[in-house]
Amino acid sequence: MVLESKTDAPELALDSSSQAGFCKWFQSLPQAAHVIRFFDRKGFYSIHGESALFIARDFYRTLAVVKYLGGPPPSSTPPPAATAAKQTPGGSSNGGSSSSSGKVGLASVTLNR
Repeated sequence: MVLESKTDAPELALDSSSQAGFCKWFQSLPQAAHVIRFFDRKGFYSIHGESALFIARDFYRTLAVVKYLGGPPPSSTPPPAATAAKQTPGGSSNGGSSSSSGKVGLASVTLNR
C-alpha cells in the first residue's frame, strides 16, 4: 500500500446534527478489544474513537490527521509513546469521546481506498 500525503486525505463532511447523531450512535456500540471498525464512505473509509488514534499513531505516524466530530479535541492528548504502550484499538478507553469537564469530540481519521 502506498502512503499518500496527509493533504490527500478525504474529508468527512457532516453537518453538526449528523455529527451529533453519529457520535451518539457510535458510543452506543459495544466495545470489543482488538477490533477496528472501518466505515465505508463511498470513496474512502473512516475510523473513529480509540481505533482512529491507533491508526493515526501506527499507520500515519502522526496525530495531525485526527479530526474530532461533535466537539473539540480533549484538552490534553497523551504523547504517542505513552498511549501506544497502554491502549489497544477498540479498547475500553474513550478515545476522546467523553470527559468529566464537558462534551469532547469523537476522534476520527479517514483513509483513501
